[in-house]
Amino acid sequence: MLQQALPGWLRTTGDGLPLTRAADAARRLADGGVIAWARGGAEWAVAVGYALLTAGLPTVFE
Repeated sequence: MLQQALPGWLRTTGDGLPLTRAADAARRLADGGVIAWARGGAEWAVAVGYALLTAGLPTVFE
């Protein structure tokens, strides 16, 4: 499904999910494109955010 066809709130939610970002990067690579360093930095920032969230949630729910 095209992202443009989704409601705004769902598109925003999907943009933050790692699977959406990975699929987007795979499409660009398959089309012969490259992934810019700035985009790679954003991916690292999302990964670190999820890692911190994963590490911190058990302490909240104990």
